[in-house]
Amino acid sequence: MKTGLIVYVTGKQPPGIDQDNLPIIENLEFRPDALEVITASEGHFDISDAWWSLVSRGMDHVICTIAHWTADGKICLTTRQLRLCG
Repeated sequence: MKTGLIVYVTGKQPPGIDQDNLPIIENLEFRPDALEVITASEGHFDISDAWWSLVSRGMDHVICTIAHWTADGKICLTTRQLRLCG
């Protein structure tokens, strides 16, 4: 079973961060087969848009986790997760 991960990043993106070169997301419990990132300024329109992108690429199990920007421009994952299925 392929697993996809959606990272929903809350808060204002620090200046100088390029969407194509996002900071590496550390402390993942697993390595997903595909990753989608949603930020306030760029990325997918919403979670369902990112979910559809992953499902259309063959992901059977999709997890959505919430993250936030730190002051130094890194992405910090929270412990809150949603399992998306359909």
